[in-house]
Amino acid sequence: MKRKEFLEQAEALFDVCFSIMQAKNEDYSSVDDALKNFRKRGIPGILTRMEDKISRVEELATKDKEAKVNESVLDTLLDLANYAVIAAIVWGENRSDSDDAEEVGGSQLQLPFDDDESGTAR
Repeated sequence: MKRKEFLEQAEALFDVCFSIMQAKNEDYSSVDDALKNFRKRGIPGILTRMEDKISRVEELATKDKEAKVNESVLDTLLDLANYAVIAAIVWGENRSDSDDAEEVGGSQLQLPFDDDESGTAR
């Protein structure tokens, strides 16, 4: 696959991810606290949800199983991508007092850095 096609597909998938995130955020949170359902368990809770999605992909994709619920492998992978974004936002909120803020998409976002404090984003 050529770079142009890859980037076009990635952009299309990011758009789908964003639409899914908007819809699910309306279902699971409030206008005043978009991360309401993730604050209870924080990063460990988000990682657990990600592990569930990974397990689902492993079962369906590697064992060529038929899904019993209406969630395809692609749906599961897009959910996994959204959980990664949510984890990055929660991680950034937890580091709001640090000096590691970076400009991302026109807003300040706290990003995780390597433990060696080299300033290299993971």
